[in-house]
Amino acid sequence: MPVIEDMTRFEPIEPCLYFLLDGGQVVYVGQTRSFHLRMYQHKNGEASTPAKVFNSVRYEVMDRNELDKAEAWHMLQHMPKYNRQLKLKGQLNMLKKLAAQYQG
Repeated sequence: MPVIEDMTRFEPIEPCLYFLLDGGQVVYVGQTRSFHLRMYQHKNGEASTPAKVFNSVRYEVMDRNELDKAEAWHMLQHMPKYNRQLKLKGQLNMLKKLAAQYQG
């Protein structure tokens, strides 16, 4: 899986599953069709979400139909601290159902 360590050199990747890492530990798993914008949002924060602390990004380009399942599977594998879905019981059950369908 490719790694981006220089955060000023993003590659135009769409659609993809991505992993924010801090010191080699996965701190967030997400998906996007607009990689540059999403990385900017994570680094700078938004009105409802503070900036995330990370020093590298890994990504995997994949079919849009697989993104939800792959994201759910990886969230459950890594239990990243910034993924809010893992803290909500209803969301956690949905993630488990999606992850069960992932063939990756």
